[in-house]
Amino acid sequence: MNADQRLDQLEPLLSESMAILDQHTALLNRHTAQLKQLVNAALQHSDSLSYVLREVIEIKEKQASFATKQEEVSAKLSALDSKVSSLVSSLDGKVSSLDDKVSLLDNKFSSLDGKVSPLDGKFSSLDDKVSSLDGKVSSLDGKVSSLDGKFSSLDDKVSSLDGKVSSLDGKFSSLDGKLDQVINLLSAGK
Repeated sequence: MNADQRLDQLEPLLSESMAILDQHTALLNRHTAQLKQLVNAALQHSDSLSYVLREVIEIKEKQASFATKQEEVSAKLSALDSKVSSLVSSLDGKVSSLDDKVSLLDNKFSSLDGKVSPLDGKFSSLDDKVSSLDGKVSSLDGKVSSLDGKFSSLDDKVSSLDGKVSSLDGKFSSLDGKLDQVINLLSAGK
């Protein structure tokens, strides 16, 4: 067998090998394109996951901030409640003390009335003095009325404080509702 015959035998084998190599190259190119698509999809999913994780971290930070603010509001409400309670106790004590003093004055004036009445017939000059005392009693009635006005004013202030406490309670409930929404969003996201 000479070199030309060998070359003739080798040529079909080489052609067939080249065709197989071309098929494999085409297949490899298709696989490379598919791999690029998969890498792009993975990168997109990675970006989406990074975004979602950042959002979750921000939501958790906001939730922690809300919890801190909720504790601050609760502490302030407790302090306000104790201040209102001490103010009410103080006012109750003062009202009680004033009631006792008014009762004592009433008893003294009643006692004086009892002593002045028998002397009225005997001493006409004492009549002027009794009239003077009567004016003082009227003056005390005005002062007692003034004290009643002050107590009404204090009562209005306490009512105003109750309104503010109710307003804070409403804001706290609103904050609680928003926290529930955030928690529900976090739960739905999982």
